[in-house]
Amino acid sequence: MNATEQLAENWLREELGCKSILFQIRGTPDFVTDQGGFEVKTVTSGKVTFHGDQLERLRAARATILIFEKGAIQPKVVKSEDLDEKFIYESDKNSARFIQVIDEAIYKQLQTLAEKRGVTIQELIRAVIIPEWLQVRGMHLYPPESVKK
Repeated sequence: MNATEQLAENWLREELGCKSILFQIRGTPDFVTDQGGFEVKTVTSGKVTFHGDQLERLRAARATILIFEKGAIQPKVVKSEDLDEKFIYESDKNSARFIQVIDEAIYKQLQTLAEKRGVTIQELIRAVIIPEWLQVRGMHLYPPESVKK
């Protein structure tokens, strides 16, 4: 459980008064309680990210989204069906998630580069490093034949 999920669990227990709380490490929603399902999200670049069909599944389950702004200890509470579309970023349904472990010195270099650009390390890797790495090798992130005209 990450720090934001821990904040959410405490909020569910203390503020909402949930008596039964099940954390689903790889499930959607993140928490199943005696008061319903709750998904925990953080705001990044003014948006909340949902992966694949996650938002559809949350809406089908009538789950509540607990949205934490950076540094906040209290979430904004929003029913999934009421989430403002302008506030949502849905990643491509064909995207894949992965975890990468890197040397601490490299991490610090990436952190410095990301801070200079005003982005997260993840955004730096996805939007700058990977496309540049492919370009140097004569490859394309999206092959020309896959781009719609």
